Parts: sequence; C-alpha cells; structure tokens
Amino acid sequence: MSNYDVDRSRVWFLNLTEMLWYKGLEAENIAMSETTYCKENGYGHELFNFLPDDGRYYGYSPPGSTCNLKSIAKDAIEKDEHGRFIDNVLVIFTSTRTNKGHVIVGYYKNAKVYEKPLKRKETLGRYIKQEDDYAKYNMVCDIKNGRLIEHPNRNYYIPHASSEVGGFGMQPRWYAAKKKDQEIREKAIDYILGLEASKKIE
Repeated sequence: MSNYDVDRSRVWFLNLTEMLWYKGLEAENIAMSETTYCKENGYGHELFNFLPDDGRYYGYSPPGSTCNLKSIAKDAIEKDEHGRFIDNVLVIFTSTRTNKGHVIVGYYKNAKVYEKPLKRKETLGRYIKQEDDYAKYNMVCDIKNGRLIEHPNRNYYIPHASSEVGGFGMQPRWYAAKKKDQEIREKAIDYILGLEASKKIE
C-alpha cells in the first residue's frame, strides 16, 4: 500500500452519466444527463452511487455492470455469498465532456468490487418506483473512503485513447492495463491521493 492506504495495482475507471450529486432521485436533475436511457426513463442506477446508506456507498457501473476482475488483479479474486469479488480497489468515476475527454467526478477508495451486479439493497433511498424494485450495485465502500467532487471543481481530464496514447476507449469501463496507459493511470492516482490529503486538512 502507498500513502493513504491506496493499492496502485488495483484500479478501475468507470464512465458514468453526467450528474450533479448521484444521491438519489429527489436530489438529482436528470435533465443534464446525456444518455438515452436516462433521458427516456428519468433515472439511471448510478444515480445512487454517492447516496449514504448505513455508513456506506453502493455503486453501479453502467451499462450491464459486469466487471472483468482478472483485468484488475487476477491473483486477488475472492468469493462470498454474493459472488466473486476483489477487495481494496480504487474505483475512479468519470463522465464524458464533449470534445474534452473524460473528467473525474469522484472515487471510491478500498472498495469491494463484485464481478456481477447484485440485484438489490433494500433501503428506502434506493427504491425506484418505475421498476418497483431497488437499484442494483456491484461495488461497496465506507463513506469515509468515498468522495464526490462538486460539479464546478471537476477539472481533471483523462483523454480519449488513440493508437499511440492511452486513455478511455469506447467502453465505459477502462482497466488502464496497457503499457501506454501507465502514465495516465499513475497521474490519475496521484490526483486522487492529493484529494485524500486535502480531506485530512479540511
């Protein structure tokens, strides 16, 4: 582990629909969301990623949520009653900004990431009336280990990938595992560590 208890070898980047708060239906303005699903339905399951729930955050990775655990740390895969997972993952959330790349919107530190989505966490705040069900999730972290960056302060960009330069491709999930990704990956981790340091000063 490096400073502030982050394992640099276990990192997962996820691109989410652009939202202000990710704290539930009543707190959010879905009108700013660009994805077809959110526009048509008025919500997305990532809407709840930063909603406090009994001391934890329960996150969702759209679309589909399936995580290739081997691409994060193939020797660290475990299994519990919910399925296969990896512990102590740094999950870095981004959203797409037109013509600018992907901007970091928040993170989970020391998260438990499951391979497949779990169907429900039955608390009132996660209930979706349109589905008569509860929002799915596939990652969990303690609230103290998560941080959402306020919308005006989201200014750290990760580029779109090219044949020469690493970065996000077409998929919303990026494992930053290729050699050309390493510099971008390490600088993004340093940025997160800087945010963690500022939390300790605040």
